[in-house]
Amino acid sequence: MSGPLASRPIQYLFLARFVSATGDKMFAIALSWWVVADASIPNRELTLGLLLAVATLPIALAGPFLGPLIDRVNKRSCLVVADLGRCVLACALAYVIHQGLLTVPVLFGLCIPLFALTPLFDSAASASLSPLSNGPQMLSQLVALESAIPNLASTLGALFGSGAIALWGVEGAFWFNAGSFLVSLVFVARLPPLAARRGDAQSPLHETGYGFLRRYPDTVLLMALFGLINFFVAPIFLYLPLLTRDVLNGGGFELSLLELAFALGNLLLFAFFAAWPSTFVRTRWLRFGLVLASAGIMWFLAEARTLGMLFMLLLIWGVLVAFVSYLALSAFQRCIPDAFKGRFFALLGSVCTLAVPLSFALFGILSGRVGLQELIYGNAAGAALVSVAFLLVGNDPPEGISDSSSASRDAGTDRQDQPL
Repeated sequence: MSGPLASRPIQYLFLARFVSATGDKMFAIALSWWVVADASIPNRELTLGLLLAVATLPIALAGPFLGPLIDRVNKRSCLVVADLGRCVLACALAYVIHQGLLTVPVLFGLCIPLFALTPLFDSAASASLSPLSNGPQMLSQLVALESAIPNLASTLGALFGSGAIALWGVEGAFWFNAGSFLVSLVFVARLPPLAARRGDAQSPLHETGYGFLRRYPDTVLLMALFGLINFFVAPIFLYLPLLTRDVLNGGGFELSLLELAFALGNLLLFAFFAAWPSTFVRTRWLRFGLVLASAGIMWFLAEARTLGMLFMLLLIWGVLVAFVSYLALSAFQRCIPDAFKGRFFALLGSVCTLAVPLSFALFGILSGRVGLQELIYGNAAGAALVSVAFLLVGNDPPEGISDSSSASRDAGTDRQDQPL
């Protein structure tokens, strides 16, 4: 085996992320089904909505508090603690449902800390990529591979989730999720120590909290816009069932094809950059063009009336969204020093996660007053406006030059792309 996956630590880290993400997807499906299928639960729709909030808000709220911890201690220790804690909580959930004692208050009481540990694991894993890489080319490949894992894991989790529930029941799916955390724990325990690089001159170790962000204004603005564009992308998971039902007059097969198209577009782009990593520095206009093209795809999505057209549009949209993500995550990895990466990626996760329930809530409010086609048009218009805001972010600095040192550069100066 050659390339970044030839490294044992990289293999352990990515296998841990993949296994736990797959278990999480199956767990989410089983959790939703338990709420919907239990006739003894009053107001099941309201309970399901609250459960979705419980699944996202702890991640968004816990991230900023866990970030400084990730930077102060060994990242391997953070990964181990996160997996061990989630394994214990998942086992407790499976046990109480086995005993017939699972109630909505117990469910919420166990799920809130379980989901709150997610940013500890995810942020520590993202902050570990730079210490585990041997150079900028390998780091670019790791960014692409890490970005592909949630898409692949979600796809497999969704494919096997319904089968697992039918075969093992909800309890079996809960035990499977607990087992996935245990397997992940075995992998991360075999990682080497993952401390921040102490010799980074731009990373004063005495600085605590998030004051370091003042030195990276372009990166902070890019993070905010990245979260904002996530606000407009998130409703795709609400549009697809409605497009399947109202436009295609289809069912589960058509819906699965549409979901596959978007995920496949993501995976193709990340696979390309994993095989042929590239660094882009003239990124201002590239980001603008990609986001504007995404807005155009949304507009055509509202006009499409056939399965083939919807499939192709979602495939292209998946590629565009993945390209924007690759550019942003690559910039974050290159511009933020290792000593601050735990804090930064924890905050980034909070910003992006919080955008999802806000987007869903707005969709729910408007869907009773506005038609689906008009909602998609509005989404496209919002994404187009955000694309213009991306022009306010300067070009990425060349490798080895931080965002702070390039903050005073001429905003109109362009540099040539420099492939690694």
